[in-house]
Amino acid sequence: MVYSKLAELIKFYVGEEAKGIPTFVRDPRIDGEGIYQGCIRITSRPLCPDAYRDFGGSGQFNPDEIPDVEDAYPIFPGADRDAKYLNDDETVDVCSTYAMTAMKIAKLSYIQKYIPDCLLSGFVDEAHVLAVTGKDIGELRAEDGYAKWRGAICCMVEYPPEKPGDKPKPYAMIYVSVSGAKQDEDLRCAMAAVDPIMQFFADEDLDVIAPVLPD
Repeated sequence: MVYSKLAELIKFYVGEEAKGIPTFVRDPRIDGEGIYQGCIRITSRPLCPDAYRDFGGSGQFNPDEIPDVEDAYPIFPGADRDAKYLNDDETVDVCSTYAMTAMKIAKLSYIQKYIPDCLLSGFVDEAHVLAVTGKDIGELRAEDGYAKWRGAICCMVEYPPEKPGDKPKPYAMIYVSVSGAKQDEDLRCAMAAVDPIMQFFADEDLDVIAPVLPD
């Protein structure tokens, strides 16, 4: 398996989806015309020795010290990962879409500690965790590194069961996060990564549990 090929596929498909979204273009009144803004982040978490090796890890795999493999790209080649937005009073807000993509994954990953089958950011909140699990996880705030907005997804990659009745064994978790447009547009772009992820791992005879948008 060539992990870098997966990252390139994700970047390509997400970028193609983003091309049709004008929100990734900065308001020309700020810095002039033709400036794009936004970020794509791919965070992969190996959950077994094979995935650790396939993702480029060196040394012995330690399940108590699982490394994340991360790639972050501008939404388009040459785009600014610092987004700027013009307010009604002509002041300008600046947002690091590089940081925002990480913060979306951070909250999704934290929620998964309590609701493992949560595969989309921005749809499950702290109150839902309390209602479902009885666990009060407090408030996960942006100033503490957690973003509540949509735009991050997770695909769970597993080995097929060896025989009927066996539980599948985990291989890896693949997160894709996008920031720079409206949150539902970011989500739309992140979801564009699902098909190439599923096809990539199908070619490796691995199963993928992919996120599905709620009705």
